[in-house]
Amino acid sequence: MPALHRQKTAPIFGNPLNMTLHLLDINDCKLGFGTSDTKQFQPGIAHWNGKSYTFGELAWPQLKRTPTDMLHRYWMQPTLDPLSPPLGHARHSADLIHAHIDHLTRHQAADTVVAVPGHYTDEQLSLLLGILQATEIRPTRLIHRSIATVYPWVAAARVLHIELQLHQLAATELHVVDRELTVKRTTTVAGQGLLALRDRLLQVINSIFIEQARFDALRSGKDEQNLSNQIDTLLAQNPSFEAEYCFHCQGHTIALDRDQLRPAYQPIIDAISRFGPTQAQCLIEDHDFKLKHFCPSDWQATRVDTQATFNDVDAWIELTPGSDAFTLIDTLPFELAQQKTDNPTAPVARQSVPYGLSNHHATPLKQWLKKQAPSASLDHWVLTLSSNAPELITVNGRLVSRQQKLNAGDTLNINGSILTLIEISG
Repeated sequence: MPALHRQKTAPIFGNPLNMTLHLLDINDCKLGFGTSDTKQFQPGIAHWNGKSYTFGELAWPQLKRTPTDMLHRYWMQPTLDPLSPPLGHARHSADLIHAHIDHLTRHQAADTVVAVPGHYTDEQLSLLLGILQATEIRPTRLIHRSIATVYPWVAAARVLHIELQLHQLAATELHVVDRELTVKRTTTVAGQGLLALRDRLLQVINSIFIEQARFDALRSGKDEQNLSNQIDTLLAQNPSFEAEYCFHCQGHTIALDRDQLRPAYQPIIDAISRFGPTQAQCLIEDHDFKLKHFCPSDWQATRVDTQATFNDVDAWIELTPGSDAFTLIDTLPFELAQQKTDNPTAPVARQSVPYGLSNHHATPLKQWLKKQAPSASLDHWVLTLSSNAPELITVNGRLVSRQQKLNAGDTLNINGSILTLIEISG
């Protein structure tokens, strides 16, 4: 398998390559491929009909009708381990990914930026690159899909990207520091994906069928699939999501409002709450499932549309001229609005740069933090810790819980490594 390299140096600006670029965006709820003009999307699922596989939208109608003939976990954890239980002629998830890419791309040869989920390990990314080598796709860049998705939307120093996948919720924290947007970490919450949300919605809707019509609307796979399709239509066609809605099954009709659906969404809201959404700009990728409408009012929540990512494909080449398909891009140049100046020719004031003394040796504080506390970030003299940071950090003997303004002369202790801060004019 191709060797994968994690990005080590900050990208610089450059000229885009002279070619028509495509994007392969990997989220198993909504796999995307194409350009800004020709993009298409489909779910990352497969159905085995006894002779061959069908993928995406062609497989979706069978999800509830023939659940034992469905495969929908192969994009979540790419592996060469045998399928368990086996289904069809695919040996492992890599075979299914290969076949699905050929189906999605229609064997089209294309120079392609590949946007990958943040929870993939280096081994899984290497496996993916090996799979792509066996297709007509020619990867030009490998980019963390959270940074690609949120880049046009960022308006705060701390960003939380909430990504709904088929079987899990992925929360990615990004920071803007020193004119760079950087991915800090991606954490997944199992069991809080789109399929589980759909099942909870079905249970809520069925309870109202039983209450209002004395009818069990989930007694057959056909009826369950029909209701599931109605949920998709309801959510897609009602942007405001504030009226009363009707569902139909076997001649029975029920009516319900948004608040009656809240119990189905609450487990996801509770899961997101663990990541400190009130202290960040919260960008939610929910695939039209209206998650934002159930978020507390004190969250700075915005729904992001992944289709917009396809408009920025050329930018990923321009911003990363020294990168290739074997380097995962998780940092990009970026300036918040308040960092920009109306007069770019104005002289820049000289600022003091935080350093630290250890064994009579001066070290840039930012460099030292990257080694001792990767989850922390430094914006000039302000130290910020990520949520759930594993490091124990004290300043002058006091524990740092979230954010700390530092000063020259402070003593910083991270898990027993001690640094005395000094300032140097820069």
